[in-house]
Amino acid sequence: MRGENTVMIKAALARTPELRHTGTNVPVLEFTLAGEQVQAGHTTPFYVNTSLLGEQARQLADRALEAGAVMLVKGALKTDEWGAEGQKRTKLTLNALRAEVVQEDPELLQDAAGGVRMRGAYNRVEVGGNVTRDPELRHTPAGDAVIDIDIACNQRFTDRSGQPQERTDYVRITLWRELAERAHATVRKGMPLFASGMLISDSWEDRDGGKRSTLKVQGEQFFIISPPSRPAGATRPASAPRPAPAQRPAPRPAAAGPGAGTPPDDDLPF
Repeated sequence: MRGENTVMIKAALARTPELRHTGTNVPVLEFTLAGEQVQAGHTTPFYVNTSLLGEQARQLADRALEAGAVMLVKGALKTDEWGAEGQKRTKLTLNALRAEVVQEDPELLQDAAGGVRMRGAYNRVEVGGNVTRDPELRHTPAGDAVIDIDIACNQRFTDRSGQPQERTDYVRITLWRELAERAHATVRKGMPLFASGMLISDSWEDRDGGKRSTLKVQGEQFFIISPPSRPAGATRPASAPRPAPAQRPAPRPAAAGPGAGTPPDDDLPF
């Protein structure tokens, strides 16, 4: 399916933004959006590292914004890739397409890292793509079901030179309790899937003790998209039987500050 990849966040700047320039002198403004949002009856803090490129970045930097300023950002998730010590590394980031300053007197909370976050923030993400592998159900020590669904979001666009381009970004969606049970019963590799929820940061330590982090979607709902009708006479390949899930404990993520979350396997996101 054609990918869906949209993020809208209204939150406070956790700290003062930083302006840098690329090797070709393109301005890049880097900042962290921080807030709290109620999801499924629970208040969830979030910290989302964000980058804004081009003239918008320079204009915002000229406004000398400080920690606590409220921003409304519309953007898309982007998979960054690089090499480190002979290994391929990937990280999901938020690429801001538009950023506005909101006239609001927010209720700010001080966090343990010396930054601030906004109470009553808005955090909404919608993603769609094809499932890259069969998801595995697991349970927390408290008995809550949790499942991770990985999807590939395919996007077609035109670059600044007018040339058509295509890119694929990989997004992880985490579902809890009844949603997790339903996903385990219905979601299979290759299925087109749409999900919505909030964007959170996930961090962990790799096998070498290094700190790693990425973004993921904490899902509120998901839908399996019906594929186009097959030509007359075509047959659908039979799905392989699903193995019984391993009931191993997995800690529930708790985003208590920047980069908070539960460490999944060492090679996240895939």
